Amino acid sequence: MSNSGTSSFQALLRRLSWKLALPLLMAALTIGLHYLDRAWLRAWGAWDDLAVTTARGLSVLLNGPGSFFAPGLKLSGQLLGVAIFWTWIGFLLDRRLRGIKTSTIRRIWLRVALHVVGLGVSCWLIWNVARFIEPATVRDLFKLPSIFLSNSPVRFLRGRDFVAIAEILWGLGYAIYFLKKLWLLRKARPTAT
Repeated sequence: MSNSGTSSFQALLRRLSWKLALPLLMAALTIGLHYLDRAWLRAWGAWDDLAVTTARGLSVLLNGPGSFFAPGLKLSGQLLGVAIFWTWIGFLLDRRLRGIKTSTIRRIWLRVALHVVGLGVSCWLIWNVARFIEPATVRDLFKLPSIFLSNSPVRFLRGRDFVAIAEILWGLGYAIYFLKKLWLLRKARPTAT
């Protein structure tokens, strides 16, 4: 791609309002996965009394914290969690693309507290999977791509595996993010209260 093509693409990324685009896109995908989940539950509910469909697992993998804290809610409650989470991510992305480097929270002690809470939630997500995971489950996670692409009816009920993957990936990602933020804050000067 030429430099002019790259710069016009970057300009397009900067002009797009990610705090609106991301929640709308993720809400549409979540609605589609929700209805797919309902259809698969009707088909497999008699086969497994605690069925967690692959569509539900993919929704959790896609929406991460937006769906972890609203698992038992109806679609409207889940969409609220998804919208809040992806609006926040879009807001942060908009700031980064526009070159804004100052924090929206001025008080360092408050930033430290929020990052510690975020790190705690991240560790909880990892621990939530680690306390139940068994060696056989880990082996199954590595087989997941081949199972998911096979013609086996089991591929429709791999939601628990996708939820485990989601908790591990989102937990690790956010643990690294919040540890980095805390590391950078150790040199920051406190502001007047």
